[in-house]
Amino acid sequence: MEVAAFLNGDPQSWAAIRSAIELVVRSFHWSNGDISRELAQEAMVRLYIALSAGRFRADSSLATYAQNIARHVCVDELRRLSSRVATGALPSSLASTDANPEEILIDNEKLLGRLCTFATLPAESRELLIWIFVDRIPYRDIAARLGVTEGAIKSRVHRLRMQLDRRAGPSRRSFLA
Repeated sequence: MEVAAFLNGDPQSWAAIRSAIELVVRSFHWSNGDISRELAQEAMVRLYIALSAGRFRADSSLATYAQNIARHVCVDELRRLSSRVATGALPSSLASTDANPEEILIDNEKLLGRLCTFATLPAESRELLIWIFVDRIPYRDIAARLGVTEGAIKSRVHRLRMQLDRRAGPSRRSFLA
């Protein structure tokens, strides 16, 4: 019923799903509102395509499914940006239209530095941080998923945050504040 309402363009359904998607997109702290809007729109399009193709299995709510799609859209964008950073191309699309040029440069430098630092982590460490800080999965659920104690997960996250702060250098402390 929920899927049918969304596919039929029900305004309430669209607004609720759009709100759920925007929550995830905002959690990535994009420096430019245009990028956030574009990523939210891309997630809406991907959701519509997936629902039209019958890929939604109803293992979770439609909002959760939409948020997972939004997270993948944002991670895809981070990967795209990381590949640009690796080649030395500065993404001009990161510039905020509300700030002065100096603030834009500083914000872009911080973001690119964080992306580079995050990209140096092993895949399982990046995934753990995404679960905690993007997906907001509780520590106990992650511990159960990985077959370890909740304390072990908290320790790993603490060590990863300290490692990221050390790698980021003195001007980029508080990596995951």
